Amino acid sequence: IIFSTLAGIGFGFVLGAPLTVLTSNAAGSQKGSALGTLSVARQIGLTISPTIFGTFIHRGFSKLELIIPEKLNSYGVNLDNITQNEIEEISSTSYADIQANIEQIPIENVRNALYEAFNEAAHLAYEPIYITSMIAAILIIIIAIIFKNKFKIDAIEEEK
Repeated sequence: IIFSTLAGIGFGFVLGAPLTVLTSNAAGSQKGSALGTLSVARQIGLTISPTIFGTFIHRGFSKLELIIPEKLNSYGVNLDNITQNEIEEISSTSYADIQANIEQIPIENVRNALYEAFNEAAHLAYEPIYITSMIAAILIIIIAIIFKNKFKIDAIEEEK
């Protein structure tokens, strides 16, 4: 939660007024078009991003049903004593409930296996988000470098 808050604050600085000011300064006589394009791009991103990131999160945590038996087996827990219904019950509850349910398990091996399964599912859920964000950031940097010369030429022409 802390890191998500810090990332949100960072994105707030990038997506808010500073980006609008930079766009209007770089656009020269095309300020209206540039700000309109920025606004549309921002709205498209705000519309599509939660869906994409939600899909990544769902995809990662949906693998809990497969990860739990694997982790229980690796901790030497006899899977014959655990029904598929119990595994589905653990993996189908909310994430906060999963944590609370795991803490109540008295058998340490089972508790540790479930913690490890939950952590692996979280890793599978959130890793693609960070990779996608990194790729988007790299693409933005590349685009900025490509258009850097265009911005310089436009600035020189505007001064004339």
